[in-house]
Amino acid sequence: MFSDLDKLVLLQITIIKRHNINLRGLKELCKSLPATVKNIKIVFVILEDRISEYSCIQSVLEAKDVKPRSMELTINQFCLVLTEETMQSMTVDGAFKDGGVGADESGSRDNDGGDMVMGSTQ
Repeated sequence: MFSDLDKLVLLQITIIKRHNINLRGLKELCKSLPATVKNIKIVFVILEDRISEYSCIQSVLEAKDVKPRSMELTINQFCLVLTEETMQSMTVDGAFKDGGVGADESGSRDNDGGDMVMGSTQ
């Protein structure tokens, strides 16, 4: 997920032919977004060798379904096609919750090292 002042970009890596967008999850996400977000871009990332199997554009939600009474919200979807080699070259080794030196299994630290966590210092 990437966000700007007025747009939100959601990435969905998928290997199946059809992947419906989770309306309930998107509604919950929209509730937590600042009112300045007016554009939601949903990007489906698929492997190049599966492009012929990828049947069609996914179910496109209307803005009113996601954020009632919102006249300014737009939702678009895109498809980003990558080779398997490209996807593998972008992988991260190790745990995703790696908090660095001194972190426990959850990725957090008990010390007050001044590290940033969710925009504030520990």
